[in-house]
Amino acid sequence: MCRFALSTHRWSLMYKNINSNKYIDIEQPSNLSRADSFIIESNNKIYIFFEEFATGPFYKKGHLSVGELDINRNKLINIQNILEKKYHLSYPFIFKYNSAWYAIPETHQNNSIDLYKFTLFPYAMEKVRTLVDNINAVDTTLTIKDSIVYLFTNIKRHGKDHSNNLSLFFSDDLLNGSFAQHPMNPLVTDNRYARMAGGFLKEGGTLYRFAQDCSINYGACMYKFEIIELTKNKYKEDRVESLYRPQECLASHTFNKSKNFIVIDVQYRAKSAVQFFRNIGNLFLLAFKKVIGLKK
Repeated sequence: MCRFALSTHRWSLMYKNINSNKYIDIEQPSNLSRADSFIIESNNKIYIFFEEFATGPFYKKGHLSVGELDINRNKLINIQNILEKKYHLSYPFIFKYNSAWYAIPETHQNNSIDLYKFTLFPYAMEKVRTLVDNINAVDTTLTIKDSIVYLFTNIKRHGKDHSNNLSLFFSDDLLNGSFAQHPMNPLVTDNRYARMAGGFLKEGGTLYRFAQDCSINYGACMYKFEIIELTKNKYKEDRVESLYRPQECLASHTFNKSKNFIVIDVQYRAKSAVQFFRNIGNLFLLAFKKVIGLKK
């Protein structure tokens, strides 16, 4: 309740140069929230992909958008909606495979993990196939090692939250092969380290995974893990770094890095007494709706 009261309920994006210690706000409309940011540098442009939804304390269906980062004005330009469905979309994981661009968005309300291919990068995509069906999974993130495609994802199991479970699937063929469950599933069952927080990062031949700490609240902290072993039969990782959000922010839960820039999503603290008491009112309204059984 305390976090709810302090929150602006608005997610926004920040970025920084990899050589800088200071994050910079990316300008956005006050009536929109933007989160789950992924950054791609291509064709001498900086593209940021993100989930977008209407700002507010109650659930809103998200869609996926992309914009070009204008570092002179600290804003996104040429913003376009690139994917919208009847169900919620978020976490637009973007990657290149065999010289083509692909995306695996979060589609847990559709009970599937779906693969999309860009027909015109970065503004148009079409569904290629369903990778895993009959699954309630979020934040699916892909990496390829020794020609094996690995899907890391957070599954809702036994009534527990997605953040309590990190599972792994693998296949020899992204476009045509079936995906098998890793024999060590679930890899992680600690809600401090299980939930994915962005794409994998390869530095100096070492592969790193990013996780968000959901033990206290959503996006309290993020961690960097070095992947020690990844095969069809084994998995091992070690935590090597804590990534703390900017002090002025209440939460941050996605970290992504390109050649020259880092982008994160953040949620600010309430900046006025009016916002604080409005949040309290919305909290009681939400509780009342749940009591009387109205749809959120």
